[in-house]
Amino acid sequence: MRNRKQRRSRNKAIEAPIRLHDARLQQVASELKANSAKRVLDLGCGEGKLVRELLKDKQFEEIVGMDVSYRSLEVAAERLHLDTLPPTQKDRLKLMQGSLMYRDKRIAGFDAAAVASAGETPARKLVRSTRQ
Repeated sequence: MRNRKQRRSRNKAIEAPIRLHDARLQQVASELKANSAKRVLDLGCGEGKLVRELLKDKQFEEIVGMDVSYRSLEVAAERLHLDTLPPTQKDRLKLMQGSLMYRDKRIAGFDAAAVASAGETPARKLVRSTRQ
């Protein structure tokens, strides 16, 4: 019985599936990197999953997560451990409330903008559209 449990445990670790959303976030980050983006907007950042992915790569010098929901931004700050991030990481990151329904000078001049929520336009198209 014990051997069976050990095998199951080992197989679960080996076969840990990559969730579709996680794969999408990795693809978005990869496209942004391939397009040499340094200053990136995550529009509709929600809980900050893409922001977390971008923070792993030092190529991204400025990362701004923007969401219309103040509560989502609070959750993102908690999940990103914003209060305990090292200064070098914290200086690269900003979370702000806003909407694309209104003009907002705070989001001008970025290299790229991404919308990584399920069912949205693929990252490749988003990155190109920000360069036009």
